[in-house]
Amino acid sequence: MIKRMAVALAAGVAGLMSMAGVAPSAGAATDIPVAVTPYSGADPSLTRAPYVTDLTQTSADVTWATGAPATSAPGTLEWGTPGNCTANQVAVPSTLPNLVPLSGSPSSATSRQFTVGSVSEYQSTVTISGLQAGTTYCYRPFTGGSSPVDLLGTNAAPTFTTLDAVGSSAPLTFDVVGDLGETNYSTGTDFAGTLNTDQAAIDSLIGKSGAKFVVTAGDVAYSGGTQTDYGDLQQTGSEVSDIFGPSYWPETGGLPTFGAVGNHGQNVDGLRVWPESNTTAASSGAYDFNSYPADSAAGVPASTEPAAWYAISTGNVRIYVLDASWGDSNVGTSNLYQVDYDQHWTPSSPEYQWLAADLASHPGGVKMAVFHFPLRSDNSTQASDTLLQNSSANPNASTSLEALLSHNGVSIAFNGHAHTYQRINPHGAGQITNYVTGGGGAVLEPVNGGATCTALLATEDIYALGWSPSGAGPTSGSGSACGPPGTPTPQSAADVYNFLKVTVTGTTVVVDPTNAAGQVFDPHTYTPSGNSASPSAPGSVTALALSPSSVQVSWSPSTEAGGTIKNYQIDRDGSSLGSVTGTTFVDNSVEAGTTYTYSVTAVDNVGALSSPGLSNPVTTPGSPSLPFSGPPLGPVVNNCMSHLPAGSVVGSAALPDGSGYYEVDAQGDVAAFGGAVCFGALTGTPLNRPIVGMAIDPA
Repeated sequence: MIKRMAVALAAGVAGLMSMAGVAPSAGAATDIPVAVTPYSGADPSLTRAPYVTDLTQTSADVTWATGAPATSAPGTLEWGTPGNCTANQVAVPSTLPNLVPLSGSPSSATSRQFTVGSVSEYQSTVTISGLQAGTTYCYRPFTGGSSPVDLLGTNAAPTFTTLDAVGSSAPLTFDVVGDLGETNYSTGTDFAGTLNTDQAAIDSLIGKSGAKFVVTAGDVAYSGGTQTDYGDLQQTGSEVSDIFGPSYWPETGGLPTFGAVGNHGQNVDGLRVWPESNTTAASSGAYDFNSYPADSAAGVPASTEPAAWYAISTGNVRIYVLDASWGDSNVGTSNLYQVDYDQHWTPSSPEYQWLAADLASHPGGVKMAVFHFPLRSDNSTQASDTLLQNSSANPNASTSLEALLSHNGVSIAFNGHAHTYQRINPHGAGQITNYVTGGGGAVLEPVNGGATCTALLATEDIYALGWSPSGAGPTSGSGSACGPPGTPTPQSAADVYNFLKVTVTGTTVVVDPTNAAGQVFDPHTYTPSGNSASPSAPGSVTALALSPSSVQVSWSPSTEAGGTIKNYQIDRDGSSLGSVTGTTFVDNSVEAGTTYTYSVTAVDNVGALSSPGLSNPVTTPGSPSLPFSGPPLGPVVNNCMSHLPAGSVVGSAALPDGSGYYEVDAQGDVAAFGGAVCFGALTGTPLNRPIVGMAIDPA
C-alpha cells in the first residue's frame, strides 16, 4: 500500500491558506480496488435502481426505470421519514419534468420511453415537495396497475437528506468525480468481463463517504453519453451499462447528483437522466438543449447543444456548476477550447453575464465551482485551458472565467477532462486553486514529469498522478507523477482512479482525494488567509454611439479600501483596447451598423484586478460595410493614382495572368499599372487604422 505520512505545508493561494498531508513514499503493486458486491434483490422489472437529483431545501427528484410492456404504465412513489418510509404517496407523472427553459428542447426530452440497445424501457421521475431543510427522508417506488409491486424487492429503502437552510452554519460534505462510466481499461481493451472494477470501487466508496450529494465534472457514460452507454441492471457488453449497471451507480445508494456538461455526451440524454429543474429555476440558470449561433471565425455552423449552468446553495456554501465544454465533432477549423470560449466565456455571452450577476448578488460565504475543461493540467492531450485563465498566456485575462471567479470569492475549481488526479495552486494574483479529478472510471492518462514538471513547479504548487495503461491486460501499465520531492509514482491503476471528498465547516474547506484502493492521499485544508483586497467593479458602464465610427464608454469610478486605483482596462467583445486613467474612453475603431459590448476592469497600484463592469450592447448608426460581390462595376479611375510617392508602398498584388498589378500606401491610396483596372479606392478618405497590405479578390 502507499503509505501516507502527514507533513505540514502552508501556502497562501488566491485568498486561501493551505495545510496538507503529502505522501513521501512510493506505492506498491499490492494496491487493488476495494471489493464490491453487485446490487441485487430488486424486482426483475426494475431496470435502473432509483437515484435522486435536483435536491433542494424543500424538494427532491427521485428517478428509476422499468421494462416494458407490463410496467410501462406510471406507478407510484411512497416516501416518508426513516421508520415510516411509506407514509406518503405520489403518482408518477405521465411525462418527465420539463427542462428549464423548454425552448429548443426536442420532444423526446420529456417522453418517459427510451431505448437501451434494442430494449424499450420507461423512466419515472417524481418530485417530492413540501420537505424540511436538513432532514432525512426515505422512499420506495412501486409499479402501476391493480396489484402494485414493490420494485426494491428485498432492498432497504434508500435515503437522502435535504439541503440545509441558506445562511445556516451547518457543516457540509459532498463529493466530486469526473469522467466516469467506462468499460475500457485501455483504448479498445475492456476490463475482464467488461466490468470496470476500479470504477465500481469508486462508486461504492462514494456511497460510503457520508456525502450529502455528489457533483460530476462532466463526461458521464462513455463513449457518447447515450442511453445504451448509461444502460441498465440487466444488459452488459463493451460500453454498455457504464453507469446503471449493478456494480456502478447503484453502489452509491442513489446519492443525490448534480452534473456539469462534458465534451462527451453532447445530447439530450444527460439532461433527461439527471433532471435539475428546481435548482436551475431558483438560481435563474439554464438547463436546456440550446440553440447556439454560428461561429464563423471557427467555421462552426449554428447548432443545438446542451446548455447547463446553475448554482447550489446550502448553509454558507454556494457551488457553481458551469458549462465549460463543447462537443468534439463540432469544432470546424478550430478546437474545443476556442469554441467553448467563443460560445460560453466572452463577456457578452449569456453564461458569463449570468455568472457575473449571480456572483455579485451573492457576496460572502464559501464559494466553489465545478466545470469540465481544466484551468490547469499537466497532461499533454488534455492540457490547460489557457482561454479560461487569468494569466499572461491569455490575451483576455482580465475578463477570463478565472478572473471573474477569483475576484468574487470563489476559492477552488474542480475540473475533469484529463483522466488523472491533479491539484494545482498557481502563485499569481487573481488565480485560484484547481483540482483535476478525471479518474472516475474513464481510460487513465499519464501526467508529465521531467523538465515539464520542473518548469511547472517554478510557478505553481502541483501534485499530479497519472497512469499509462497497457493493452497487455487490465492491470498492466506504468505510473507517472509530478510534484515536490517525495511525490510517489503510482504502482497500480487503483492509485490513480479517484474522487474528491470535500468537507466545509464554517469557512474551512477540507479536500480528501480518495483512490480506488480506498486510500486518502494528498489531503488539504484551506482557510481564509486575508490576502490583499481587490478594487470594486466599475459601475454604471454605459456605451453610447457618437457616430458610425466612434463609441464613447463611460463608468463610475472604482474604490478600494487601503488601495489606489491605477487605471482602467477597456475590452470590446473580449478583445483588449488599452487602458485609461479617467472614467471615459472613446473607441474610434468601430464600424457602422455593428453591435458591440464593452467591459471595464479596474487595476490597483499593486496590479490587483476588479471584476469587469459590463456595458449595454450598443449599435453604431449606418449600414455595415459589405464585401463587393457580383459583376465588375466598370472602371472608376478618378479615385486612383498613376503612381505612389516614392518609398510609401506598403503592399502590392499582381493579376493572376501577370498582365498588371496594384500598389497601396498606408493612407489607402491605390495605383494601378499595366492591365490592372481600378474599380475605386479610398484615396482622400480619412482612415481609422493604417493600411498594411493588399490582395486581389477574384470576384
